[in-house]
Amino acid sequence: MGLDARLTSGAGCWILFAAYLMLRAPWKNLPSAATFAAVWSIFSFIDVPIVIFSIKWWRTQHPQPVFWGGGSFPPDLEGGLSMEYAGHGAARHCDDCASAMRQENAQAKLDSLRRTAHAM
Repeated sequence: MGLDARLTSGAGCWILFAAYLMLRAPWKNLPSAATFAAVWSIFSFIDVPIVIFSIKWWRTQHPQPVFWGGGSFPPDLEGGLSMEYAGHGAARHCDDCASAMRQENAQAKLDSLRRTAHAM
């Protein structure tokens, strides 16, 4: 079993990003360090398309890409995916409702405090 191109290029991308963070962090106030870190980040971004297209360019253990390479999404997983989308939507709706209720409660407390302040 050989190295996988997608995992190897992805690891390289993480290493380049970690190097950027190490270059930028110690010398935050130096303009030359900021310029060098900016040039490094532009250079490092070259690896992103390599990671994305590596499964097309090199045939490794990854399956064919679904969107660009003729691969397909298994039909038996479509029902599960639909349920997952519905669950995430419901959870998001509940979170929005809870946030609206917290906002209403905070507004009611603020109104009560204003009435108390005006009564004094």
